[in-house]
Amino acid sequence: NAAALPFADGAFDLVIQATAFSSILEESARRTAAAEMARVAAPAGAIVWFDFRLNPANPATRGVSRAEVRRLFPGFYFQWQRVALAPPLLRMLLPDHPVAARRLEALRWGNLHHLGLGRRA
Repeated sequence: NAAALPFADGAFDLVIQATAFSSILEESARRTAAAEMARVAAPAGAIVWFDFRLNPANPATRGVSRAEVRRLFPGFYFQWQRVALAPPLLRMLLPDHPVAARRLEALRWGNLHHLGLGRRA
């Protein structure tokens, strides 16, 4: 349960979340989960963030902007990269055109996820 992680304060050098926050639709639940992640991160530790920035095809999720991540983790500075080509586009291209899919992903315009590394400021 992300609302009450069963670990001591500062227990981890690296805290990772992968596509969890886009499935947490309630703002207060997002804030609670983020606070728990920050709590269990060591003072010199880092947070790895991988999630949708938008997901127009799935109404059961809500993308998380970089600005929202900054609000969720006050006192952390994140470095970002857009990654992961949109899954429908990837599924369409990959079987017959894997090189084209990877080149398109490298352009980043169709990448719907962001990968971030956050450290305390």
